[in-house]
Amino acid sequence: MENDGKRGLTGPLGNGITVFEKDNSNSMKSVQQVCRQYGITKKTLFYYDKKGILKPSCRAGKQSHKMYDRKTIERLEMIMYYKNAGLLLSEIREILDDPDGRIEEIMETDIKRLTKQKKEIEKKLKSARILANAMKEKKL
Repeated sequence: MENDGKRGLTGPLGNGITVFEKDNSNSMKSVQQVCRQYGITKKTLFYYDKKGILKPSCRAGKQSHKMYDRKTIERLEMIMYYKNAGLLLSEIREILDDPDGRIEEIMETDIKRLTKQKKEIEKKLKSARILANAMKEKKL
């Protein structure tokens, strides 16, 4: 991820690269605005709140709508970035809550877990290809 000073935080999120226009305003954003801007669902945002990884900055209005300030939105961007890298929410919380903590250890564990998953997927792909070839040859 990088910050070029003009566009704000950029990095791989979801299935592609998403660029977020830098928001220099200190205005609060509603759940709907945050979800629309970052392509996430309300359910995801509320789940992060429930798990304590991303709390709204405040509540506003008669119905106490959840609101998010720039600092909280920057935390959401980091959550999305780490999640895209395959980290578990518990690991992301630990990194964000203690950035000087065991980040190297967490990342190494993540890499090992992803490598194991990759090997398992490669085995399944090999089996699927064998089955597909056998079906083509009418052996199954």
